[in-house]
Amino acid sequence: MSFAKNTKEEQRAEVRKTSQKILGQLYRVSPSAKGAVASAAGYAVFSNFGMKIFLAGGGGGSGVAVNNATNQEGFMKMVEVQAGLGFGIKKFRVVFIFETESAFNEFVN
Repeated sequence: MSFAKNTKEEQRAEVRKTSQKILGQLYRVSPSAKGAVASAAGYAVFSNFGMKIFLAGGGGGSGVAVNNATNQEGFMKMVEVQAGLGFGIKKFRVVFIFETESAFNEFVN
């Protein structure tokens, strides 16, 4: 087993763990979200961190998109670029719920 493969699998395991934690927090705040996620064509969960200093900023994160019909996972990266005056640090989490297979596929592709 190669080191690179272990690293990739470890990264995916961490993304899965973070995704489940985010979903758990969402379900505690809005219990009806659990049904919405379960009955959707698919969903995606991302965790992001960003920073802005004066005129430029950016951030990045990672997440996973899950097709509920096939349980197939797609691991993705998120990149954010900001322009304009500002200063700060932010950390946010986002959950996308896709009602249709075509909307899910368009997002993933």
